[in-house]
Amino acid sequence: MFSSTPHCSTLKILGVSVLCFFSASLFAQNAEENNKLINNYREISLIDTDKGVKDFDLSDFNQDGKLDIVISNLMTHTIMCFEYLSFGEYKMHVLTETSNNVSFLGLDDLDGDGIKEIVFSDEESIGYFKYESDFKFKEITISESLSDCWDMEFYDYDGDGDSDILAASRVINSIFWLENQQGYFKHNLVVDSLDAVKSIALIDVNNDSRIDVLACSKSMQHLELFIQQDSSYTRQVICKNAYATLVQVGDVNQDGAIDILCAPSNSKEFHIHYNKGNSEFDTLILERRNEQMLSNIEIGDWNEDGYMDLFVNDCEGNNTIVFEQNEYGEFEQFLLVKGQDPHGLKLIDIDGDKDVDILITTVFDGNLRMLENNSIEKWSWEKICFLVKRSGYLIYTYTSLLLVMLLLLIRFLRKGVKMDTSLQWKDNQIQNLKHRANSQELININQEKMIGALQSESRVNTISSIRWGAFLNEYQMVNPKFCDRLNQNNLTKSEFRLAVFLKSGLTSHEISEILSVNLKTVYVQRQRLKDKLNLESTKELESYLSGL
Repeated sequence: MFSSTPHCSTLKILGVSVLCFFSASLFAQNAEENNKLINNYREISLIDTDKGVKDFDLSDFNQDGKLDIVISNLMTHTIMCFEYLSFGEYKMHVLTETSNNVSFLGLDDLDGDGIKEIVFSDEESIGYFKYESDFKFKEITISESLSDCWDMEFYDYDGDGDSDILAASRVINSIFWLENQQGYFKHNLVVDSLDAVKSIALIDVNNDSRIDVLACSKSMQHLELFIQQDSSYTRQVICKNAYATLVQVGDVNQDGAIDILCAPSNSKEFHIHYNKGNSEFDTLILERRNEQMLSNIEIGDWNEDGYMDLFVNDCEGNNTIVFEQNEYGEFEQFLLVKGQDPHGLKLIDIDGDKDVDILITTVFDGNLRMLENNSIEKWSWEKICFLVKRSGYLIYTYTSLLLVMLLLLIRFLRKGVKMDTSLQWKDNQIQNLKHRANSQELININQEKMIGALQSESRVNTISSIRWGAFLNEYQMVNPKFCDRLNQNNLTKSEFRLAVFLKSGLTSHEISEILSVNLKTVYVQRQRLKDKLNLESTKELESYLSGL
């Protein structure tokens, strides 16, 4: 119970008033400076550096629980790692500075140690940087025969548990699988005689658990699909006369099948090829406002209405656009933000507040900016200090006044407010005992704790094989009947793990973060699990597993 004096009531009112005044002043100034607040998004410049910023990715290299950022610069020919210090504050470490242009940059855990490697391609080779300690990296060459790759994909192509690399070389006009054999990469040809291939993507188009390859470029007449057979690939045209600059895949209509998106360079169109199964597609054509040169496509639900929206970078029109999908599968186009030649684009929860933020690099602005999603606002001293510092010295005065008033408020409240903590504690314990009276609920609580522990670690991508083993062992102890029935299907460890996650109610996006793999890999794994369980569709997975 609380009791307070009139003195304290007055201080409360005064404190709240000062806080409201401070908040209104701070965000009014932000809005006036940027004038780019889109719905629940606040624009923040995270990193400013030399012009030429192109690709970027994020990972927690020093395992401090914070995401560091890796950036490539096509003008200075450098790869830089920005160590997270506090909200909006980073320390730069230059990994390489050569005369060769860095054509690709990406992150993947090639050696399975829980820390991602920085994979790159330049005009001479393909290689990667392995993190050692204190933001020092060791450079290792993967291939000198392949170079100038503008796109790569990572996937366990041979099913041996480690990541392989699909690389598209513009120099020899070919696509190769680089099969990871404990650090040595065997070259397996997918297709040659392509014309300056620029963009590739992975898809299991016919649900046969084999990975097929999409490829396109502005110099290639068609968007082409290469369907994997036993030891070769057959060719299929997906989009004719497109001269597409970009291809991406994802489940746009959320029917369990992976769809294909492409950006033709010879028209004011954007194509969504909806997957009907059996290598057949229905095409939806979206009109664009001009003949934009698209440099990136991402899929995500930006307004949290349950429908997938499309985010595209227009490097000629100097803006980032969102195609917002409604319940009828129709799309409306909105300008998200302007920037000089936007290139890199990612949807990720970078500030740890459980909502998805948007990160964009702009080549000629030379910066990485964040559109911070404020649908779930999470404040910290680091964040407040950063926003105050960015908003100018006038806000420092407001901050000082606020701190003084808060200190006075705390001092008087401590004297004027009493709480019977013992009674409240006993009441909480009684309520907790009531909730735990059922043994099956205890099992559910244990499961939730295990899944919650993994989710809390997934954002930093540092979960080890030992952690997985302990998790699965504990899960079998609390839910033995489910595990016994599941094991009757002769599942591999990976398939068993995916089934446990789906049984626990995790989404594909959450599973991709926990396993440190991209979303496309999870889709393929769902297809394989569906086949092993003899189900007709991946939509049946959750209902089947919940019934075990």
